[in-house]
Amino acid sequence: MKNLAVIQSKRDAITHLFEVTTGLDSLNVGEVQILGQVKNAFAISEKRQTVGAIFNTYSNKRLPSLKKCIRSIE
Repeated sequence: MKNLAVIQSKRDAITHLFEVTTGLDSLNVGEVQILGQVKNAFAISEKRQTVGAIFNTYSNKRLPSLKKCIRSIE
């Protein structure tokens, strides 16, 4: 049970989030359902004002780019 979570910060956290949302860090490469889940999580975090500046930038500027990238791969 103690290895269920990994704590990452700054660049490592953003890199991991990018890999997850693009489907690169997935059991099935290209699995993109996670993108919608991440977008929903960001929306909730923004509403509750619990998202920081780095993740806010990622949410607003990078997620739309990832969607285009994923569509071009499909």
